Amino acid sequence: MRQNLQLKETMNPLVSVVVTTYNQALYIQQTLQSVFDQTYPNFEVIVVDDGSTDDTPTKLGPFMDRIVYVRQENQGVAASRNAGIRKAKGELVALLDGDDLWELGKLAIQVEALRRFPSAGLIAVNGIEFDEHGVIGTSLFDREFLDRLDSSTESDHQFKYLPESCYRLFLVGNRIWTASQVMIPRCVLERVGPSDSSLPIASDYDLYLRILKNYRMAAVDKSLTRWRYLPSSASGPRELRPLRWWDDEIRVLIKHLTVANAEDRDLVANQIRMWSICLVRGLYHYGLNDLQSKTWASWRLIGLLQRKRVPAAIVIAYLGALWVPQKWAITLRPYITKALRTLATDR
Repeated sequence: MRQNLQLKETMNPLVSVVVTTYNQALYIQQTLQSVFDQTYPNFEVIVVDDGSTDDTPTKLGPFMDRIVYVRQENQGVAASRNAGIRKAKGELVALLDGDDLWELGKLAIQVEALRRFPSAGLIAVNGIEFDEHGVIGTSLFDREFLDRLDSSTESDHQFKYLPESCYRLFLVGNRIWTASQVMIPRCVLERVGPSDSSLPIASDYDLYLRILKNYRMAAVDKSLTRWRYLPSSASGPRELRPLRWWDDEIRVLIKHLTVANAEDRDLVANQIRMWSICLVRGLYHYGLNDLQSKTWASWRLIGLLQRKRVPAAIVIAYLGALWVPQKWAITLRPYITKALRTLATDR
């Protein structure tokens, strides 16, 4: 059963901006300034400091009279978001990581999108990825998702509404790269429940799936969020990110396998298998870099044996190939590749 959020035309609903930060003193002032520069007039800002050990509290000093400040022992981003949402008073909640940035009209455009499509449970905007050298990614929506938006039968200039559920589209991959892109009606959060703090990286993906199982999505293909790439972030450096994402997203899908609609369970099971194969192969290739990488990858391959999502023989073969002389590994590689292809196509 879907609920429409009724936004009064003559009023601007209160938006609760929940900013989560951990050791981001270098960026938190710029992040908060991007919030206070918003053209939308009615918002509150809740900053959750997840036990920072740098000078984040000092950097927040100039903003203290304009924010609700929550400091807690380090518990991870999901628990931080939950703490911020518990303090929120607004009808709408917008999430923002403590090193990301918003363009001036971000909140105003999302509120307007929800006015146009009041049955939406998730409102997302596009954006760019950047680092200290400049832009490194020109879209935070992937090509498949953009194509889906282009084919939408319901749109209004820059606003797109997906009248058919995009739950299945998200079951095969998260289409939103950072939670800083999203706004969620508070009534939706109250229905689907808090972020899962047992998921260190993919709690946002889990939350989107729980929302999209029951609600439609509104999207704005306009660059309104700037996602900062930092090797020190929770996802780690670029070469490690796919491995950590796959690992946590597999956990998300295993969780959703039990609650998915009957007609979607084969899709979820196949996706778990595919990502597990990608993870095994990715760990192997990462482990070839040096001894430290090899050790790290080996422990994670051993951990995968316990999950039993990929046949033990495949995991053991890759684990062995990491430690045998490379000339032997090259000889074994065609056999391992053939086995993986068989596994991937086996229904």
